[in-house]
Amino acid sequence: MNVIGQVVEHKSLGMGKICDHKIRKRESYIVVDFSGDHKEFQFPDIFKSIITAKDEDFKAYVADLVEKKKEIDRREEILRQKEIEKEHKNIIREEPVRRKLKEKKTKKEGKKESSIKEKNKNNKSDKGHNIAFKCNYCDGGKSSAQVGFSGLCSNKNIVKNIEGGRGEWCKFQDCACRHYYDKMIDRAELEEIYEDEGVCYESELLKNWRACAGTSFDEDGETTAKRIVSAKVNHLAILTTVNPEMVENKRYIFAVFLIDEAFAGDPDNNEEGYVLSAPKSRYRIKLSEKEAKKMLFWNYYYNSGKKENPRWGTGLFRYMTDEMAAQILRDIAEIKKGTDDEKAADNLFKYFCSVNNIDIEDIGPKKGALKRS
Repeated sequence: MNVIGQVVEHKSLGMGKICDHKIRKRESYIVVDFSGDHKEFQFPDIFKSIITAKDEDFKAYVADLVEKKKEIDRREEILRQKEIEKEHKNIIREEPVRRKLKEKKTKKEGKKESSIKEKNKNNKSDKGHNIAFKCNYCDGGKSSAQVGFSGLCSNKNIVKNIEGGRGEWCKFQDCACRHYYDKMIDRAELEEIYEDEGVCYESELLKNWRACAGTSFDEDGETTAKRIVSAKVNHLAILTTVNPEMVENKRYIFAVFLIDEAFAGDPDNNEEGYVLSAPKSRYRIKLSEKEAKKMLFWNYYYNSGKKENPRWGTGLFRYMTDEMAAQILRDIAEIKKGTDDEKAADNLFKYFCSVNNIDIEDIGPKKGALKRS
């Protein structure tokens, strides 16, 4: 419904008419003209008690928006509490784990030294300097060459992500796509927001080739930027996703890039960590939908606990060993044979192995969760 021109009554300012409706910093606002005096209010929040709509249809419309907003706030509070509980459990578990590791350290010294020698001999590294990201599915910019991730989602995908997807940001009240879903803005306004300030980092992922660590909630409900500590330059960033209707074991790799810059994050300024590919880098590959669905993430990666269980859980990224990364690049190079990307994929694979001291002939078979079940 078009809100501009609607007559409203303010408790203290009296009668007025809505003369503007805009989005700023992902929040919705209306401007009301009170006989030449313009006042700005957050929309639809102001209709909870301060302002009343005079038109009955408009009154029903804003009442519905207010109720939806209350439900969103309620769900967000539940999510915040769950995050707090998880953080608390992690704190409780951390100290016993640290003590156990310390107790075992001396016993493992001899085995560790022998293991390192063997790994050096085989030119393999078990250090997780490569990083895989869990990306919320975005079909913006989808073409025969890529699955999306370079534009605003289609209307159909916005609905899917909000009603049944895994991306919590899509469901939050601060998200412009959520405003669109709740009919607070139209598609033209959503596209304007995307062009001016963006709606999510996934929608520009294959434009900027920059993947971020994300944020979490602290005990006060404030966002805290997460850090990326172990990712290193000249290692691999692996971008993964699942479509809203898919189960986790179908998670697929839709793009990879060699890390040219790794920023751990700045807690003092609440800046999240990120990795990126240089603007003119030759070492990045995106996959078509058909190619990507052959690259199942859980063929390569496994959890340290239940190794056969393809479960991501919380967090937006996982560190991967050099051998896992090399296996991924080897398979991408094979998939890209006979395509325009054949040379680029082969060059990336060989360059990665070269700079990380990996003997191509020594790369073992895949040992991911799906290979163990």
